[in-house]
Amino acid sequence: MFYERLKLLASEKKKSLNQIEIDLGFSKNTLYNTKKYTPQGDKLTKLAEYFGVSTDYLLGNTTSQKLDLAKLDDDIVASNLSY
Repeated sequence: MFYERLKLLASEKKKSLNQIEIDLGFSKNTLYNTKKYTPQGDKLTKLAEYFGVSTDYLLGNTTSQKLDLAKLDDDIVASNLSY
């Protein structure tokens, strides 16, 4: 599912996976390898920011492409309160 969403987003941006790797400073074939492995951590976050979607959308946990900024703000506040 991840690779399919990645290809869809790349197509909407009219970019190849190779160009996205260059834009983000990823190694060659990093995005092609997402057919087998889902990126985590920093790479996942960079991809979400690049496309303007949530990591949940990329991972297939939601069908909405739009970032829920209110939820994001709540998550940031909650994480700051835990320290």
